[in-house]
Amino acid sequence: MLVPAVCAATALIVLIAVWLKRADADLTLLFCEKFGVSPASLQGRVIWITGASSGIGEWLSYKLAEVGTRLVISGTNQQRLQAVRDRCLDFNKNCEVLVLPFDLADISCHAGEFKKVLDCYGRVDVLVNNAGVCIMKDFEDSTIEEDRATFEINVFGHVSLTRLVLVEASEAGRKVHIVATSSMSGTQGSTVAPAYAAAKHALQGYFESLMVQGQVTGLIDVTILCLGPTMTPMVKKAMQEFISK
Repeated sequence: MLVPAVCAATALIVLIAVWLKRADADLTLLFCEKFGVSPASLQGRVIWITGASSGIGEWLSYKLAEVGTRLVISGTNQQRLQAVRDRCLDFNKNCEVLVLPFDLADISCHAGEFKKVLDCYGRVDVLVNNAGVCIMKDFEDSTIEEDRATFEINVFGHVSLTRLVLVEASEAGRKVHIVATSSMSGTQGSTVAPAYAAAKHALQGYFESLMVQGQVTGLIDVTILCLGPTMTPMVKKAMQEFISK
């Protein structure tokens, strides 16, 4: 009787280990994937993703295209965005995709770009603030100009775009979901990317405050993603530049 029990226990441990390996060090995301709301529930929703030309934003676009959302994909590289759009259509030939290239750091253009979204779809249901930059330098080697450039994109660009979407939704009496791609660096310091960590801390401060507001009004849902290391083109480039020094 002991041998079958040991075999069963061993098999259970192996199954749990395999399941946990899929978590990639994030049990919360694994739990949400298994027991959370299905992506299919977003079918027909208008979802605007910044930083969609590569990395997390690119692959999120493909997943959302697959379930039939109406997409707006933004970034600075129009050629890459067109390539992402084409692949979205490979996943779902009936998917609607608006390619909207612009520089998130240029706050003056945000209202005009948002109007293009409204002209196309009439609303935004979900805004995914995903664009970002990362400069890997020691604290003493960084410059104020680099710090400001990081904050312009990683913080103020997202805050500006979010305000536009919130004001329009509020005036229409419509609920909106705001997503912010943060990082584990938004919860702790970083010796190799202090400006990036500081910007992510600021981003979380803004959107945690908005989360509280949403709990009061009931018209704003906020999701903050504190992701661990993800080998996106942005991170890979920053690491290569840091190592080369």
